[in-house]
Parts: sequence; C-alpha cells; structure tokens
Amino acid sequence: MAFFFGMFVVWKRGREEHFDDDDLFDVTLYSSLWALVGARVVYGLFNLDKFGVDIFSWLNILGKPGLSSWGALIGGLGGLAWFAKKKKWDFFEIADVMVAGVAMAQIFGWIGSFLNGSGYGKATDLPIGVTFPGLFDKRHPAQLYAVVLYILLFWWLWWVESKYRTFEWYKGNKTEANTGFLLFSYLLGLGLISLILVLVAPGFFYWGRVDVRVMFGVVIAGIGLVGGYIRSGRKLGDDLRLFSRAKVSVKVPRFRKKEKQTKRRENNEKRVKLGDDII
Repeated sequence: MAFFFGMFVVWKRGREEHFDDDDLFDVTLYSSLWALVGARVVYGLFNLDKFGVDIFSWLNILGKPGLSSWGALIGGLGGLAWFAKKKKWDFFEIADVMVAGVAMAQIFGWIGSFLNGSGYGKATDLPIGVTFPGLFDKRHPAQLYAVVLYILLFWWLWWVESKYRTFEWYKGNKTEANTGFLLFSYLLGLGLISLILVLVAPGFFYWGRVDVRVMFGVVIAGIGLVGGYIRSGRKLGDDLRLFSRAKVSVKVPRFRKKEKQTKRRENNEKRVKLGDDII
C-alpha cells in the first residue's frame, strides 16, 4: 500500500511537470529498490553481531527483519541521482516530484509498523498507552504519532508545491525560483520528526552516550536548512548587510521620538516665557 499510494502521488505530480508516465514508474521502482538495499545494508552494519558475514542472513528479510531509515534515504537518493543523470534530468526537479510520494509511503509504513507491533514507544501510564504483543506494560504508540507527523509533512509538501515559487524570501533577486525547495523542506521535516520521536521512543543504537537518532535528526534537519538556503541562490553577505541595516532602522524611530520630545519641551518653555512676558 505504501508503494501503491506513493507511486500514485509521484505519478500525479510528475504529470503536472510533464514527465513521461513510463519514466515516472521506472524512476520510482529503481529508487525504491535501491532504498531497500541501502536500508538493509546499513541495518546489517549496525547489527554485525546478529548477521555476521553470512550473505544469506543479510538477504533473509522475513526471517531476520530489520531496515534502517538512514540507509533507505541514502540508497533512495543515490538511485534517484544515478537515474536522473542517465536521463539527463535536473536532479532537484525530479526530487521535488518524488518527496511527497515518499512522505505518503512513510505514512503507510508506520501504520504497518503499528499493526505488526514494531517501533513502539517508551512505557507510559497515560490512557493512550497500548500493550503490544510480547510486552506486559503499556507503551506510547509512537508509530501513530509518526503517522500524524508524516501526514502533516505530506500536507505541507502538497500545499507548498504551488506556492513556493512566489516566495520572495526564497526567490531573492531572481525572476524564477530554483527547484529543490520541496526536497530540502522534506529533509528538514524528516529531521524534525526524528527528533520529536526520540522523546517517546526508546533508543537502540548509541554513539557513546548519544542516541544515533538525535545525530540523524540534527544532521538531516541541518542539511535541509543549509541546502535550502544555498539552493535559493541567496548570498550570505547580502543577507548579513540587509540584517545590519534592519538593526539600524530599528534604532532610528527612537532617535526621532527623542527629538520630538525635546522639540515639544522647547515649545512648552517658549509658551511659558511668552505667557510671562504678556503678564
């Protein structure tokens, strides 16, 4: 269902951008396969004690399940970049077409995670807690939280697709906005969602004392912010000068206000003096 509905979103978006139907299906299938390979390989690298060097263990997804979202992202983007280069497409243009479909697929992926009892959250006494198979205490349904968050991310990508080209802060001094806005918006949202889920879901991988999900969230959100800024074509020096001018302009009204108060006080003194002279 994740693949079907994700493919439908990609097809609908791609047709609006005048991509061929067959090409859209091919790029979706190709990227999905590489995302699956990347997800499995990275998961295996983090669980060498479980898989070892036995190639059959790595391929036995049903017998030894496990996928990594890091690996899926790396593999999917790598496959997409290779396919775009082969077709001589603008990578950011086709990536903008794909990301809403990926967000849609992740919605169904987390629904599946809830139904099979994986990816549950920390123990809780709240009424929303759910008892999953094999556990005795109630846990946060982190999968359903993720579903809600990815629905919001999908809604944002769907809504902003027709709007971002008119954003002056993104377009800058250019006559037309660069592609890539949706890709980096997705990465920013992906990083933020990862950081939010850390609050309710237990960690499994640690780098020293740091939860790997925190590192993932910070890195991906940072790439989204920095990449979106670079892709916008804005110049950091110009923005810093603009910011400094804005700070100066904020102080000007205060000087004017002080001048007005001084002038008003002088006028009052003149009126008093004139009144004394008349008397």
